[in-house]
Amino acid sequence: MTLIDVKKALLDLLKSEFPDYKYYSTDVIEAYDRPCFFTQLKPLEVSPVNYNTMYNSMAFYITYLQKSKDEVETLRVIDRIKDIFGLFVKVGSRAIDVKGFDWDYVGIDRNIPQITINLEWCNLITHQDDSEVIDNVEFTKKVEDE
Repeated sequence: MTLIDVKKALLDLLKSEFPDYKYYSTDVIEAYDRPCFFTQLKPLEVSPVNYNTMYNSMAFYITYLQKSKDEVETLRVIDRIKDIFGLFVKVGSRAIDVKGFDWDYVGIDRNIPQITINLEWCNLITHQDDSEVIDNVEFTKKVEDE
């Protein structure tokens, strides 16, 4: 499961609940349509568990820009997002755990809601092995008299 797979699944989940909104990455700084969401996936921790497993902890940030400021609408959107993410998110045939949900206001006037969803999962580490495969093995047993 790649980071692109994870981000796509997160966006698909948001789009299923808010199909009429626009979605942008953080590299867009002008000429965006409201209402919209700016999203970003950031690592919190990526570390090996053992030789075959990698632990991933990520924060998914959703910044909500409304058509016009409305606190009641903001709280409704936050509740809807909390409900659709729930305890886990399906990514293909796998599920990643939702470990936390938080929100705050950001921006110069601290009036733009930003939601943070903490996610955790483990990935299998694939190892490239170009070794030859053994076709035949012969054993010899030697018995010594005492």
